[in-house]
Amino acid sequence: MSTPFSEIKLPTRRDEAWKYTDLSALSTLTIDETRPASSAKQCIANCKLPNESQLVFINGKLSSAHSVIQGFSLDTVELAEKQATGLDALLLTEQLHLSILPETKMDAPIHLVFVTTDQQVSNPKLTIALAPHTTACFIEHYMGEGKYFSQSHLHFQVGEQAKLTLTRNIFENKLAFHRDRLTISLEKNANSTAFFETKGTSLSRSEITVDCLGTGANSELIGLFRASEQQQADIQTTTHHRASNTTSNQRIKSVIDDKARGIFNGSIHVPENVGVIQADMSNKNLLLSNSAEMNTKPQLEIYADDVKCSHGATIGQLDESALFFLQSRGITRDNARNMLQQAFINDILREKP
Repeated sequence: MSTPFSEIKLPTRRDEAWKYTDLSALSTLTIDETRPASSAKQCIANCKLPNESQLVFINGKLSSAHSVIQGFSLDTVELAEKQATGLDALLLTEQLHLSILPETKMDAPIHLVFVTTDQQVSNPKLTIALAPHTTACFIEHYMGEGKYFSQSHLHFQVGEQAKLTLTRNIFENKLAFHRDRLTISLEKNANSTAFFETKGTSLSRSEITVDCLGTGANSELIGLFRASEQQQADIQTTTHHRASNTTSNQRIKSVIDDKARGIFNGSIHVPENVGVIQADMSNKNLLLSNSAEMNTKPQLEIYADDVKCSHGATIGQLDESALFFLQSRGITRDNARNMLQQAFINDILREKP
């Protein structure tokens, strides 16, 4: 048994990037590497995978028994001995490179499943390269049993005129701690559509970076995160427009209840000497109790003239007049609240690939 996070200098709320996210509970997380991963099979079964084109990681390590390599190549990368500071100082549990061959048009999605069991740490890194003129769809699943720490780093390299569709289902156990880093690099005329949904986790943080490297690159990022009880849900997004004639669009919503805390920090960067940029960012948040908290900070950093960029954020509660109207039609208050919540998030859920 060990407490690895007590040996790491964790970010604190004095650090600007972690100002609203409290990691102090991590220092008491006990890890037992000898504990059997008996609950993993049930988690995988609950995922109802099609048993084709899938990579399954159990406690951060690739499970060959549950994985199916079909339509892509997979190579193992030697693990780095040392990383940076903070949470990045954790040793990688697996490092892989996945490649989609040129001109490939995959009909079925590739499932990436990350299962973590009680008192375990997972920390895999996966680089995924889409060759030029390819089309591929990926679906990520994060789940587990017990109290654990799940971390991952995925880097998608989308080649010229390639198309990426990505769905992320982050449904960890309610006692779990989750952190993921997603990087999407887009070459000339490449296109990516990424959707994420996060719920049910004691503490979750997603750090999403999109690099528009080539002219004509386009990025869509759509997401929904929910938190209740005393959960924390933190979304950090950064979009870099490093080439002219690039577009990006972010639409993210949250629903925060009880004493939970939500955090959104989104930024769009446009450097000098690029032009014809269109970038939009929207963050809308619904608070369901007077004790719920939402911190939102959309921001633009623009150093060029020929751009069309917008950003905005709203925080609000359920409309009492709408609740009264529904109740006057014989609908209970709880059902009326649920109906209004669903109406708030429906436009996001309809975008789920």
